[in-house]
This record gives sequence, C-alpha cells and structure tokens, in this order.
Amino acid sequence: MERIEVPEAMARRKGQGKKYPSIEDERYRDGMMFPVIEPGFTFDMGQKIFAVGSCFARNIERQLKGFEVPTREFELPEGETAIGARNTILNEYNPGTMAQRIAGAATGASFGEKAFLEEKGG
Repeated sequence: MERIEVPEAMARRKGQGKKYPSIEDERYRDGMMFPVIEPGFTFDMGQKIFAVGSCFARNIERQLKGFEVPTREFELPEGETAIGARNTILNEYNPGTMAQRIAGAATGASFGEKAFLEEKGG
C-alpha cells in the first residue's frame, strides 16, 4: 500500500471529482437544484399499483390520484383504531419483510394465523 501525505493526495485528486452545477444550470430554481427525471416506464390511469414499505410508501400512495391502490383502501378490523392513517399497519420496515410480502402476493400464498400474534391480550 502506498502512503502519501494529504497535500499530495489532494493534488492527485484535483480535476478528478464531480463539479457542482452553477446557478446557470437549467435545474437550478429558487435557490435549489432539481433533478431531471426521465423514467423508463409509465403507468396507465386506473392501473392497480401496490406500494410496499413504511411511511415513504404510504406518502407515495396518497399522491397516486386516478390509480387503483388497494393498500390505500385497507380497513382495520371492527373495534380497532390506528394513530394516523388506517393502513399504517401494513408498513414493512426492512428488505426481508418486504421480500416476504412481495413473494406472498406473487404466489398467492397465505400466511394464515402466522401473520398475527397475540401478546398481552391484544
């Protein structure tokens, strides 16, 4: 391994890094930079969209006007209440649980009683 001092490392790096866009850049508006997004896919109005994740997914669902979003229509069991949106019970917080949920939806698998565990009478 080569060991060099900071001034030498900085001199070698000069000109190799990314430069920040100037305020003349077309993406610059009102003191902020906005990305240029060119998605490689489209959705047809009325198409069914399923969002998986936590609060980020729930926020995306709220913006999907004109689409069928089954998770947005989730109803809590009778007598149950929720803090915030009623579908927050659907939140998944890590890639493993998200993968399980997607695999279950894709295969039609039922988790049956394994999906709900009673704890302390609730």
